[in-house]
Amino acid sequence: MASESQFATLVETNAPFIRISVFEHSSAHSIENFLDGEAHIRMNNGDEFKFAVVFKKLHRKESLDIFIQQKDSYCKDIKLPLLLICSPLTPFLAEYCENNKINYIDTVGNARIHIAGLHIMIEGKKPSHNLTYEGRRITGITEGIMKLLFVILSEPTMLLTKNYRQLAGLANISLGMVSKSFYYLTQRGFYRKTSTGGRLISVPELMKLWLKEYAFVIKPKLKGVMVICTEQWENIPMAEGDYWGGEVAAAKISNKLYPERLQLFTHQALQQRLAKLRMKPSKNGNLWLVSAFWGKGFELNEQAKVMLAIAELLASQDDRNIEVAEFLDEQYLRVEKTIITPN
Repeated sequence: MASESQFATLVETNAPFIRISVFEHSSAHSIENFLDGEAHIRMNNGDEFKFAVVFKKLHRKESLDIFIQQKDSYCKDIKLPLLLICSPLTPFLAEYCENNKINYIDTVGNARIHIAGLHIMIEGKKPSHNLTYEGRRITGITEGIMKLLFVILSEPTMLLTKNYRQLAGLANISLGMVSKSFYYLTQRGFYRKTSTGGRLISVPELMKLWLKEYAFVIKPKLKGVMVICTEQWENIPMAEGDYWGGEVAAAKISNKLYPERLQLFTHQALQQRLAKLRMKPSKNGNLWLVSAFWGKGFELNEQAKVMLAIAELLASQDDRNIEVAEFLDEQYLRVEKTIITPN
């Protein structure tokens, strides 16, 4: 299934109008085994089209001929239009698909899709030196990888109990990003597949990576609004899914910090939450109301709350906050002090 997931990642990157779900096969020599997933194409006008998906690595006309034979055998049983997702096609193979009325998208973004109400033709895109069908060459950690790490570092047993689709929902990322994230972690020796799922390797170093990169990868992309808060933070009514971050989170966990700058994560629309709080926006406010970056279905456990508190304290670059971050680490995460202290 690895190649299918990598194909999905590449196509979603190079053809952002499409979203792909990859099936987990359970039977052989059946239509369920022939089909690899489903794809949704959403146009700018809001129209959405659904496809049955087959993944193929193609280099020769003969491989396409086999696909056509399989398609003809199963086509009568497929209710959705069929979409081939494949490795980059040569001009000859692209023309062969056109002549045989094969709807396709390759991993560099070339596409030919003609069904009732939808006509897409994209050609001329070529693979770059950093892009192959096996997987994208990744030079640094991304927001999506960090979001997934927040979930699985807080509860590593999820690697044994949750599938890719469930992890995507918990981390608030696409299915393709889950595949990309595990590719990144595997290439760097942080993840290993097992017969029962997978496990994280060198967790202290991985925790170090997450805590330090949070300030550069996640925090700058948080969406929020500064407001004036005249209430004591303890008296602010919490909505379902609200979580305190930063100094308040540290104060709740340790009682070693009097919060001066407040941060509240919420899953509600910011304007809606702001109206309920009856607080006034101001760039000089003392409370930062922030959209939660994790999925609504992810309930933060003690580990997640500590991770979030430490990451925000480190990102503040405040000596007082960094001292509390070190205390929280010693009490809960037990990452080496040389790791938790910023370079």
